[in-house]
Amino acid sequence: MLFSIIIPVFNVEKYLIECLESIIKQKEFIEGYCEIILVDDGSTDNSGEICDYYQIKFKDYIKVFHNKTDTLYTLNQYMSRVSPIPPNREIPFEQNKNQKGENT
Repeated sequence: MLFSIIIPVFNVEKYLIECLESIIKQKEFIEGYCEIILVDDGSTDNSGEICDYYQIKFKDYIKVFHNKTDTLYTLNQYMSRVSPIPPNREIPFEQNKNQKGENT
C-alpha cells in the first residue's frame, strides 16, 4: 500500500456515493496501491449503511470505522497501527465541507 485516502463521514449520504464512485472509477490506477478509509463519526442518516455496503462490495481496499465520539482520535488510532507516528504527534486533518460550503 503506497497511500491511504481517508474520508471523514458525518451525515453526507447525499454526496457519499458520488464521492466513492469517483474514486472507484480510477480503480485500475489505484488498485493495489492505496486503500480507502471511511470514518463514520456517528452519522444519523444512511451514511453508515452506505459505508458498510461499499466495504462489502470492495473489501480488498475499502475499510470502514464507525465511531460516535471523535473522528480525529479514531484516525490517529488507526494510523498509529499502520504507520509509526512519533509520540505527542497527531495527523493533520481538515474537516469536510458539503457542497453548499457548510461544515458537516
